[in-house]
Amino acid sequence: MVLPFVLCQSGTLIPSMSALIPFRPWKFVNGDNSQISNLKEPERKPDDRSPFVRYARSAALWAEWIREEIVIQEEEPSFPTLESEGYTFKLAVASLDAMRPLMSVPPSAKEHRQRLLEGVQLYPDPIVVVENQDGSFTVVANHELYEAAKTYQSDMARPGRLRSSDHCLIAIADESYLTTLIPQPLSYITQKDSLEVQASLLEMGYVLSPRADDPSKYNVVLGDQVFTKELSSGGEWKPALATAIGVKSLDISSKIHEGSVNDSGKKIVLTSPKVTKDVQEIRAEYPYGSIGVQIVPKSGAMMWSLRDF
Repeated sequence: MVLPFVLCQSGTLIPSMSALIPFRPWKFVNGDNSQISNLKEPERKPDDRSPFVRYARSAALWAEWIREEIVIQEEEPSFPTLESEGYTFKLAVASLDAMRPLMSVPPSAKEHRQRLLEGVQLYPDPIVVVENQDGSFTVVANHELYEAAKTYQSDMARPGRLRSSDHCLIAIADESYLTTLIPQPLSYITQKDSLEVQASLLEMGYVLSPRADDPSKYNVVLGDQVFTKELSSGGEWKPALATAIGVKSLDISSKIHEGSVNDSGKKIVLTSPKVTKDVQEIRAEYPYGSIGVQIVPKSGAMMWSLRDF
């Protein structure tokens, strides 16, 4: 559904924040989507003067594909669909400001996608989302691309101007897609005393529970003790919980593998709640790496160029 347009101060009609915009997708003529790996992972040569030279190669490759008609563009804008592993995704262009992330991403995870977006001005993949009741979209896959797009949007910001960098390519998934999102336990090591951690958790409103299988709550497992807490909107709980359990942050940089447990440290396991529509509506933010994605639309099947905006 295309949502209403709004009138800006200049008198120009522009899409409202949650509007879906049809686009003219680019596709490979021979249907061989595997070719997209050559663009997404450009070669880096030993004599490159800069680490960014490889992205110029990607831009040149894309220009060659257009010139040689290896990729072609559909004549009319539309809302195409993609089938993947039994799931149907509706593709569209939408405002980045209408996106709500489900999990955090460290800067190192987005840099490659950001440089590729800057260099080629192309979305070879969509950001996978589900639609919320208020018309916004929750990002459920390709968070690295979403974070890269947000940084690029900030870099290209110009007061009073609507730009292609303010938008992104999205694939809207049905709610049944949420069953493919599997939260994974994250283990951390703290040097804090167990009683000190317990006191901090109780002060934050966590309660001692006999089990950690409530899908609507966050769970912190410390030894044979389980502490649970109701979900809250926003990401304010993350730094507070990190301080309580004695780790620098809850991002993947703080994740400790099983082999690094030592005698003096205490292992703490953080378990995220199950991904459901209710969880999304309160916009709970997950620790990076705590969600496993099994199904995404095929890369390179339908692409959007920012130059077409």
